[in-house]
Amino acid sequence: MQYRPRTSHKPPVQRIALFLPSLRGGGAERVMLTIAGELADRGHEIDLVLCQAVGAYMQEIPRNVQLVDLHNGRLSRCLMPLLNYLNRRKPDALLSTMRHANLLAIFAKLVSPHPFRLIVREANTISTHLAEENNLKERYMPWLMKLLYPRADVVVAVSRDTRQDLITHSGVDPEHIRIIYNPVVSDQLYEQARISVTHPWLNCHTVPVILAAGRLSRQKDFSTLLDAFALLRQHTTAKLIILGEGEERSNLERQARTLGVSEDVDLPGFVNNPFSYMKQASLFVLSSLWEGLPNTLIQAMALGTPVISTDCSGGSREILRNGALGELVPTHSADHLGAAMQKVMQSIASPATTLRNQQATAFCTTEFGIQPIVNQYQHLLTPLAPSTA
Repeated sequence: MQYRPRTSHKPPVQRIALFLPSLRGGGAERVMLTIAGELADRGHEIDLVLCQAVGAYMQEIPRNVQLVDLHNGRLSRCLMPLLNYLNRRKPDALLSTMRHANLLAIFAKLVSPHPFRLIVREANTISTHLAEENNLKERYMPWLMKLLYPRADVVVAVSRDTRQDLITHSGVDPEHIRIIYNPVVSDQLYEQARISVTHPWLNCHTVPVILAAGRLSRQKDFSTLLDAFALLRQHTTAKLIILGEGEERSNLERQARTLGVSEDVDLPGFVNNPFSYMKQASLFVLSSLWEGLPNTLIQAMALGTPVISTDCSGGSREILRNGALGELVPTHSADHLGAAMQKVMQSIASPATTLRNQQATAFCTTEFGIQPIVNQYQHLLTPLAPSTA
């Protein structure tokens, strides 16, 4: 294991470990970095434990957070290194996220001679995932979750949908689950949003730009978004930028060429600062088949950008307050999504749209701010420590 010394001289309250596979770009990774940094600022001694210290967010680890690299690219081989870490560093509490990492952390708690408080964070609904992904190994996941999740001290669900999904499909006791939203709205979000974007489409201001962001994977269903965009382009001049990287890149590029819209679609890959893109885009679209609590949707709303989301399992309907703060459309429907994009783009300058955007910004600032949400995590991880208001 490899350790990076802490630079903060604040006296620690408790040693807390945050465990996840890596820091490859994603919403869960960004959330864990936010929690780690805030807890460290409050005086806790924080270890960020990674199966493999790689990923786009490596440069964003707060300086007062200690990096622990287990040097294992395969999660299935991380049990012994994780146990060695637990026995050596003896954390008072551990917070894990991502389903497979959660199961590994629970198993480590069961066999480790060092007792510690374990909180597992469930960030996605499993039911739609299983329905959409024909993966035999994943079929055993509800059984494993039902067997092991009750062994954690607390299970955190990131939305009401995620909590209900855990109860229905994994048999987790409702009394064992706490809903805690993601801490995604901060001063840093607004600071980064003010940084200018070099992308020529966003600097032009003559053609509307639609933005989407997320891993280029089946879950995000950018294929339906491309179909919807092609329908929109039959009537409206527009551009589409999809931020992110993933296994579906070649398929999406091929689809854009087949649809005849490749000149109006750009896939620039992963970017460290998507917020400046969100701020300058005309419209943000979430096309996912399932989510837990889509951070990008919240961030776009917080920045005052009009949004459209699929009514997928997860927190989209919850975030949009049943459609009051943004358009909701069915999954797998290019027709509905294309029509919604046309509708929103035609009404962007209207007083009603302006008012709705202002209401969305206020709602997101109140519900998804860092301080109150990290207070909730701190209470679970360190029940006897005072929270910071």
